[in-house]
Amino acid sequence: MWPLVSFVIRPGYAPTPRGFMHYVEAGSGDPLLLLHANPRSHRYFRYALPSFAQRARAIAVDIPGFGASHPVPDPPSIRSIAECFVHFLDALGIERANFFGLHTGNKIVAALAAEWPSRVASAVLAGQTHSLILDKAGRDAAIRDIVEHYFPQYPDSADGVHLVRRWAAVHAEVQSLWWPQRLRTAATVSAADADNAEAHVLDYLEGWRSIVPVYEAIFAFDMEAALRRMEARTLVLELVTPHEERLGRQAERLCAVMKNAQPAVVHADGEVLETDPDEVVQTVLRFLGAPAR
Repeated sequence: MWPLVSFVIRPGYAPTPRGFMHYVEAGSGDPLLLLHANPRSHRYFRYALPSFAQRARAIAVDIPGFGASHPVPDPPSIRSIAECFVHFLDALGIERANFFGLHTGNKIVAALAAEWPSRVASAVLAGQTHSLILDKAGRDAAIRDIVEHYFPQYPDSADGVHLVRRWAAVHAEVQSLWWPQRLRTAATVSAADADNAEAHVLDYLEGWRSIVPVYEAIFAFDMEAALRRMEARTLVLELVTPHEERLGRQAERLCAVMKNAQPAVVHADGEVLETDPDEVVQTVLRFLGAPAR
């Protein structure tokens, strides 16, 4: 359920050379594209979208391979996925847009800004610390520690047993998403808690086939090279959590290799835009409203 707000949520499909890309939007003015993490969809922004719409034409897009968008490019790469957003902008008649990318989304935005600079007016690269580590080997290791359970540890077999094991793994993941700790053990449970669990399950079922290919594309992506090429005014928004303090703060390190970037920190986890989006939204809107340097 979308929250009751004064903004009308408008769904749509953008026709592109690879197929249709699904999105929802609200508000008017300068376009702000919102790109989610793997394996989420536009649903991740359902509570934040009306707040972003206060100052922008906020467009939450299903990344290819997730939600109701066309499949991920074959073979997938961060660059090829970023190119899909060039086609998306063309389909909507948008010449330049602001971009907010979370986790997987921040890699796509970095590639887009590096390869097609004329299409990116400004960028927000957001994520927990592990997603923003500048050193590729360190970043890949930190991400892999979190996502390793998605990768099968067994080979394909002629009799199709691997397909059964894969389907069993999907069922197990759905069970864990269906019954998050918040629903099982909290002293009180809100309607939003159940809504978030439902959104996670739906996103996973729609996108599970794309999870591993997109993470493989992330591991192959040279993010530092893209950052060094970016021209757009950029906010590096680090979501700081106590359990990642051991990794050290990364936002300033990223900004140090970029031409026009500034850091910001919010103490929150990766689900913040579903649980308490106000500080992140206001940080982004202040950045978008600031004069260019």
